[in-house]
Amino acid sequence: MLQSCSYRWSLLCTAFLLLLSLWSWWCCNFLGLTLWRWGRLLFLFLIRTAVVVIIIIVIVTGFFLLRGSLLWGWLFILLFIRTAIILFVTRFLLLCDSLLRCWLFIFLI
Repeated sequence: MLQSCSYRWSLLCTAFLLLLSLWSWWCCNFLGLTLWRWGRLLFLFLIRTAVVVIIIIVIVTGFFLLRGSLLWGWLFILLFIRTAIILFVTRFLLLCDSLLRCWLFIFLI
């Protein structure tokens, strides 16, 4: 019961990251063709993050659950999700900074 609940949470987090990557890709495409490169970079970054998250969560959670240490498995899941969110926010802020500079350059010309 607890194993299936843990795997459901890891799959739910991965699905959330995939949906977020699709949303960011669509938004960047919707804003214009000049943002295509940025949308593609963000999309690829989020896909890679989601794949790494699901692989590590499934392997490590399965290891801790097989050993009977459920608390360590949940702590690792929370730590890894926090790290993935920090990486995503950092990448997004860098992307926004680059886009802002690009748009300021376009409007100043």
